[in-house]
Amino acid sequence: LRAAPEAAAVRLWSLSRDYPERYPFAYPTDAWEEMWDNWCETTREKFRRVAANVQSEYPTRQDVARVV
Repeated sequence: LRAAPEAAAVRLWSLSRDYPERYPFAYPTDAWEEMWDNWCETTREKFRRVAANVQSEYPTRQDVARVV
């Protein structure tokens, strides 16, 4: 899963480098920020679901393994 974000980052920076008129520096930075925010929110939602399923505010790795 780690390869997908890294590939996206490389592609965004390549677009900005190769086509600066069409993709100025703000393009990759704004796009990366949006992807990162989305990933963080998705991770938080998954954590909240796991915590609710195991009825613990701070689930352990064993709790997560049982739910996932």
